[in-house]
Amino acid sequence: MEFTMFDRDGEVIHVFERGDSSKTFYNFVSKKVFEKYFCEISPEENWKRAEAEWHDLTPEVQGHLMILNRKEAECAEDIRLGLLATLAEYQGLKNIKEIFAEAIKGVQVP
Repeated sequence: MEFTMFDRDGEVIHVFERGDSSKTFYNFVSKKVFEKYFCEISPEENWKRAEAEWHDLTPEVQGHLMILNRKEAECAEDIRLGLLATLAEYQGLKNIKEIFAEAIKGVQVP
């Protein structure tokens, strides 16, 4: 998973990679960078500021965000499996159904 920044011309400015941090941490920090980006400082400094906001949260709040993140992932997987099961029941051309199945499988929850 990565958060990519683009300029007005669609060129990549910077890529923030998740590395070995938790998905919840990465989602929180990415969202903060997106919401509060300061052009006057480097992308790395923006990232550090957002990381500091994560570390300022209490362990209880961090844990709550982790639980919410896990629930979102479980919900997304339930929906994905339900849609694939429903799609399998539809009559139609196999190649068309496979295109839709691949699209459903490709949906990623942030």
